[in-house]
Formats: sequence, structure tokens, C-alpha cells
Amino acid sequence: MTLTRIKGLLGIAQRAGFLCSGSSQVLDQVAKSRGKKDKGLVLVAEDAVTGTGIDLINTCLKAGITVVKVPVSMTDLGHAIGKNRRGYVMIKDSSIARRILELLEEMEVQPLDQNQGL
Repeated sequence: MTLTRIKGLLGIAQRAGFLCSGSSQVLDQVAKSRGKKDKGLVLVAEDAVTGTGIDLINTCLKAGITVVKVPVSMTDLGHAIGKNRRGYVMIKDSSIARRILELLEEMEVQPLDQNQGL
């Protein structure tokens, strides 16, 4: 049930223009968010971690952006936002990001930190 609510929020964020997806778009948004107070939230699909993904995650963590590896496949993450497979999505709206984090806490999914292995 909680995953369904998270996917619904991702769809809302996509339609409202508060979401970017894919590693290159997320990295572009990270570069734009430097110096801003609300930096966003990056969600990583459980099967998305590659060499490029590890670099993306480390870049986000160094920039102070919260990164969470979610128990969702790339296919499901893409379908939630009306796209093909997506391994990485960034929510740019602080209220939607906060609500997703609350739902993930209910599922006992914690954000990544720089010392934590993937």
C-alpha cells in the first residue's frame, strides 16, 4: 500500500513538473541546485546501481542532497512517472519530497550516507 502511495506522488510530481529522471538530467539538476536551500530528493531503483550510478549517488551526497535506494525496480519506477525504465529520479518539490521520505520511513527505508555501501 505504501509503495502505491509513493508511486502516486511520483506521478503527481512528474505531471506538475517537479521531477527529473535519468542520470544525466539528475546530474544537471544537482549542478543547478548548488547554493539553494531546498535541494531535493533522489530516489534510486533497487536494480539501478552501476558505475555511473555510484558516481551520481556520490555527487548527490557531496552536494547535500538526500538519496534513498527504494525497493522498486527500474521498470516500476519508470511506470510510476509514465516513462520507460528509470533508475534515478529527483523530486525538486520539498513538500512532495518530505511526504515520500515519511512514507519510506514507515517502510523502514533509510537514506544513504557517504560511508554506507550500496
